[in-house]
Amino acid sequence: MKIINLYQFETANVGDLSCSPIQYFDYCPVEFFDIKRTMVEAPPPADVYIVGGGGSPRTMRYPLPGVQIAWGLGMTHRREQLKDFALIGTRDREVPGTDWVPCVSCMSPLFDEEYPITGAAVPYYCGIHNIGTLDEALRQIGSGETVVTDSYHGAYWAMLLGRKIILRPGKRTDHAKFYQIEDATLDECREANVRFDAKVRTTLEHVNHTA
Repeated sequence: MKIINLYQFETANVGDLSCSPIQYFDYCPVEFFDIKRTMVEAPPPADVYIVGGGGSPRTMRYPLPGVQIAWGLGMTHRREQLKDFALIGTRDREVPGTDWVPCVSCMSPLFDEEYPITGAAVPYYCGIHNIGTLDEALRQIGSGETVVTDSYHGAYWAMLLGRKIILRPGKRTDHAKFYQIEDATLDECREANVRFDAKVRTTLEHVNHTA
């Protein structure tokens, strides 16, 4: 069975680089295809396509011939764009026909580390702090009681670390995706991803048996 994970990895953005479920759940062997390339190029044929985390099916210009699974997508696009998906995990709660599945980066063991607070408030801004490693990002975020950010993942990771969040005013934080950040604990986010992983594995078993 051939599996392809479509997500945004041809980037320097640590949020996108950290949000593939294949980094935290073993479905080997898996091939990767940057989802932004689907604007100009069809992905290779596969039995199963796992779409997510980073990126959006809105960029896809070619049909996917295999079973489609969406993992941790934001529902800022129209629901009918996902009508052909066998499983849909979305960052929004209570969307009919979907499972609540927050960004899978919560599964990183780096969230189990202790990050000493050294200041009342720290910044985490796109274009400055989100270019680096996840470890560097969490050390920056974890060093403050409050995180001032214009980054979706900056806000999400601050929530997972139990820090207060202030969204920096501007066009970035007016985006609907910021309303998808649920008030949830690290354990709740991890449990949601583990439950979705079990559904994915059931789907893969079915595909394997019918192939």
